[in-house]
Amino acid sequence: MEQNNVWMIDDNLGDSILMEEAILRTNLDVNLTYIDNAQEALKRLQESNPDAYPDLLIVDLNMPGMNGLDFIGKLKEDDHLQLIPVVVMTTSSLNSDVRSAYKQLANAVVVKPIEFEDYIKTITAIHTFWLSTAKIARYE
Repeated sequence: MEQNNVWMIDDNLGDSILMEEAILRTNLDVNLTYIDNAQEALKRLQESNPDAYPDLLIVDLNMPGMNGLDFIGKLKEDDHLQLIPVVVMTTSSLNSDVRSAYKQLANAVVVKPIEFEDYIKTITAIHTFWLSTAKIARYE
């Protein structure tokens, strides 16, 4: 079985370590790429061949420089990149942040759990739906 390629775009290294640990503990078939800023992620995506696009992007909202909302907006404006599913993982549960993410065409918004066991359940649910259940459109 081919591994799913997931990019995590988050300025907090601790969140990437949590993600890696959750993937290891659950034996998910994920190849995780961590990118610590949205500008770099957008550049790498724009320079990539469509065959190399990730299967899923997990994006934080609150980052210095280009924030998650700006990143999603630029991604969804690009004819080549707009089909890549984006799950926002944020500490914010404010309705205004959730609404803003969906207005930028995020595919889902998830509040980062505090407890590690809940984090594992959340990552497993994201994996199950986006990488196993949902049919993802590909750029042609």
